Amino acid sequence: SGSGMNQIDAKEVIGQGGFAFPVAESNGKKYYSLQSAVKGAADGATITVLVDIELTAQDAKPILKPTYNREAYAGLIIPDDKTLTLDLNGKTLSYVDEYYECDNNMIINLGNLTINDTVGGGKITYKPVAGSSTYSKFYSTIFNCGTLTINAGTIENTAEAETDVSNAVENHSRLSHEYGNDCILTVNGGELIGAYYYAIRQYTHFLEGVQNRVTINDGTIAGGVYMQ
Repeated sequence: SGSGMNQIDAKEVIGQGGFAFPVAESNGKKYYSLQSAVKGAADGATITVLVDIELTAQDAKPILKPTYNREAYAGLIIPDDKTLTLDLNGKTLSYVDEYYECDNNMIINLGNLTINDTVGGGKITYKPVAGSSTYSKFYSTIFNCGTLTINAGTIENTAEAETDVSNAVENHSRLSHEYGNDCILTVNGGELIGAYYYAIRQYTHFLEGVQNRVTINDGTIAGGVYMQ
């Protein structure tokens, strides 16, 4: 049975030779990890989260452009060729970083991602604990390099101390530029919380020909918005 297993990504359980249970569903098909749901879901589909999930760090370098020459990890990656809706369905996605002195964002969005919460009470939460000795590493809950629309749910970064760039949403056009993407964030609802740094950092990197746009139509922003 799956009793007591809600806080563990089923992918980890499979790797340990144990039993597994579906953690997400899209178009009637169930998936045993959230990343496999992203890979398997049709373009434009909705992925519904079925249980609370603690995401597991994965090497982000194979998906990122070769020009991104930094060590990088993430709990979930939306590739640049996907348009998806993530329905939190009242569940919690959590992540605790395990790597020191490298980028480690909870979710990297390179595509077009919409976040809904049809039930209410859904949350995406990240507590960076390692940190870095230099102000140059990223530990954001959502590292957006594409189009991100937040309609509902709580997106929070609960860093309690100096852990480099630890924002709820990092709108980062430096990497979006490598994909030929504008970097677009629209907040229509929900709550964005930056406990130590910012709810939103708009990192423009002064690149010509690339839009970095943040639009807040509704919702709660706790932690402020910072443009750099």
